[in-house]
Amino acid sequence: MNRLRHRSSHVEVMSLMDALWYQTTSRNPGLINGLFWFKGTPSNKKWRNIVNERMVSARDLNGQLRYPKLTMMPMCVWHRYVWVDCEDFDLNKTCHKYEGEMPKNNQELEVIIGKLCSSGIPHTEPQWEFILIPFTYNGEPEYVCMVRMHHAIGDGVSIVRMLINNFSDQSKKQVSAPKEKVAKEKFATKRNIMIALKAVLTAPMNACDRIFTLYQKNALHGPKLSGHQLATWSRTIDLDFIKKLKDAAGCTVNDILMASLALTFKAYFKQNCSATPEGIRCSIPVDVRRPDPNDTTLDNMFSLVFLQLPLGEAGARETTVEVKRRMDAIKNSAEPLLNFLSIKFLLSRLPSYLGSLAIDLMCDQSTVVVSNVPGPKDPLIMNDDEVQKAIFWPPNRSDVGMSVSLLSYNNSVTLGFIVDKMIMSNPQRLVDMFYESLSTMAKDLGVPETINMHNVDSSDC
Repeated sequence: MNRLRHRSSHVEVMSLMDALWYQTTSRNPGLINGLFWFKGTPSNKKWRNIVNERMVSARDLNGQLRYPKLTMMPMCVWHRYVWVDCEDFDLNKTCHKYEGEMPKNNQELEVIIGKLCSSGIPHTEPQWEFILIPFTYNGEPEYVCMVRMHHAIGDGVSIVRMLINNFSDQSKKQVSAPKEKVAKEKFATKRNIMIALKAVLTAPMNACDRIFTLYQKNALHGPKLSGHQLATWSRTIDLDFIKKLKDAAGCTVNDILMASLALTFKAYFKQNCSATPEGIRCSIPVDVRRPDPNDTTLDNMFSLVFLQLPLGEAGARETTVEVKRRMDAIKNSAEPLLNFLSIKFLLSRLPSYLGSLAIDLMCDQSTVVVSNVPGPKDPLIMNDDEVQKAIFWPPNRSDVGMSVSLLSYNNSVTLGFIVDKMIMSNPQRLVDMFYESLSTMAKDLGVPETINMHNVDSSDC
């Protein structure tokens, strides 16, 4: 059923956290953008039927819509955001095939994705869409399913979890989260008394640190944004290679990836700028939910932590050591908890204008937003087709013009950038520098230099 009319129109007050992240500007539409690669030819009818069955019309045990936000549109009433029923919801508008010319290579696909990421969704429509983009690779049909959802619907973790649990045809055992510990296991607010005590003791100092941290201005953060975004991504990198690096360095996979990112930015500044800063600050979303892989609620339950990537270290080994030290300091601190409590109980309760201004000032303390998430370690089967690879970009905010995605999936890692064109005209250079950074790190750590790529990679179109 492609058209759904509600039995009666009703209004729901938007939660404080959702309202805080509901911001759409010409510079940053506020949408979380994700890509799933598949082999074969996409079927509009098949995708619409399954989206309708598992998302739009899905109901809980009480007979209520499981995801009511998906059939509602945002509206501001007396300075308060609410969700209002979209009386004439049309699935043809939210789940459709790309109407432009089919891309012939990876560069053309990147151009299309960049244009789509630059555009918002009209306020009079539900704030999400599925776009099917077919192409050919080595003469074989393939396609990308682009998922776009506004941050007000939910954060990246809740959206990805909902998609995996509702769309994957595999057993829950196969799509379970990896065993490696993730940040939320250390940041859960009710399971760690020491962290809670530390939060109370360090709250004043943390507040002062957030208030008096200056706007970070450099070549990647400061130019006026155009709103025209460019997208690019890497080939899939064998996770076993990354694990060899982390074993040699005595750190975690996340440490290696963040250290490689630091080396990438260091190389970029040296090649393109007259001076290289000592570091650039990145904001990293951190999930603060209780671990429950079966929870498919669409909401915003995350904190932000700020990591200063070191750019002044002598070499790759030294950079890795320093990144590990800084990452460990954040993990053992109360910063994630304090930032989450500040956002939930302070900033979200301010008048909408002041709350948005405060979040903007907080986000502008960083140069780049980085999403570093461990995904399913086994291949996903969605709509009878195997997902070849996946990537998700967090939205930027205010004057931040760069978003980075580091996603592990099916024993591989994919790196992706979304960059405003006023900051950089060819972000693919960053991907090439990332490869070079991994090679340099391998040499310094005594690991075989070959960066193992998957031989068959549809990202090459």
